[in-house]
Amino acid sequence: MTVTSEPVREPHALAAKRDERRAAGVACGAHALHDGYTDLIYVMLPVWQKEFGLGYAELGLLRGLFSGTMAGFQIPSGLIAERVGTAPVLALGTALVGTGYCLAGASAGFGLLVVALFVGGLGASAQHPLASSLMARVSFSTGTLSPVSAASAVCSAADWISRASAGIVSSAASPASAARASARAAA
Repeated sequence: MTVTSEPVREPHALAAKRDERRAAGVACGAHALHDGYTDLIYVMLPVWQKEFGLGYAELGLLRGLFSGTMAGFQIPSGLIAERVGTAPVLALGTALVGTGYCLAGASAGFGLLVVALFVGGLGASAQHPLASSLMARVSFSTGTLSPVSAASAVCSAADWISRASAGIVSSAASPASAARASARAAA
């Protein structure tokens, strides 16, 4: 007696649901992580001010450098992802933003802090365009937009949690600057 087995194939609907959940998980996870890194700047500004004797102009430059780099490199991140793939660029971006904060932690002065925040902003530039693209691609290929709506709600909750955490950590780190940091994080 011969037994032949055919490969077990998932029905299209099950495979689509699995892809939607995977895309939503990656997009929301990257969003929460990258926004947490971005919000961490508000916690670090008073620390850097005290540690390096920085004025408000230098602090504004540091903050602007990170967000300007993040905003300015979002389109190039998307273009690079079209050539090499979304996953590698998103992973590299996450690694770069983490590396930027490691450099910031090891910095001994303003110059290395500038380099660190440029590297961090460069890495943070990958998340928004790539996660949005990932969600849109999966949603449109399956014919539903429900994952986009669900991802938006979950990511908004993750944003709120990361910003609230930034306020709590900043109040523990420096009670005098807690109100300012919380107000900036909420903005």
